[in-house]
Amino acid sequence: MKHFGDPTFAYHVALARVMGTMALRLDEADILPFDYPTYASEIEHRFTDRFQTAREADQDILEPTLEAAGQLSASASNAFDALHAISVESLDPARVDQINRTLVSVEQALLAPEGLTGRPWFKHLIYAPGSYAGYAAEVLPGISEALERNDSAALRHEASALTAALLRASARFDDIARLAKGAGHSAAGQN
Repeated sequence: MKHFGDPTFAYHVALARVMGTMALRLDEADILPFDYPTYASEIEHRFTDRFQTAREADQDILEPTLEAAGQLSASASNAFDALHAISVESLDPARVDQINRTLVSVEQALLAPEGLTGRPWFKHLIYAPGSYAGYAAEVLPGISEALERNDSAALRHEASALTAALLRASARFDDIARLAKGAGHSAAGQN
């Protein structure tokens, strides 16, 4: 590292600062400061790009996934509007913990227990190393690679798995919105 990678260790210092700031931000937040509306919007945008470049026959397979991506964006926005409407100071710690656990579970909802087609050790359906890209990340790897290979069977399988994952994540966002709205009502009743 001293000879080739980072002779002055400037990148190491910069990374330590970023990671330290991130750790402090996560530690000091009552409710985890994840920006899921932007994440969900990016997923929808990336999927829309894949959908538009797909053959017409493949678009029929991908239509339910496109709808699920739209639902994910809507649910994420609703959840975060509900979170911004509450006063964290008035929440009981158990409710805050429940909201945070549900926030963390959103990312877990985007995993496929069976993994990607041909690579079952990669479980994340949004980001994974590309099959032929070394360690470079591929966005929507199952869908993208099935489209590149013109493999309708794999595309059907990956689209079904991604649709289910997006709907699971949407349900988690709906749970967050209910928890936040319920918290707002219970806090208003305490005043």
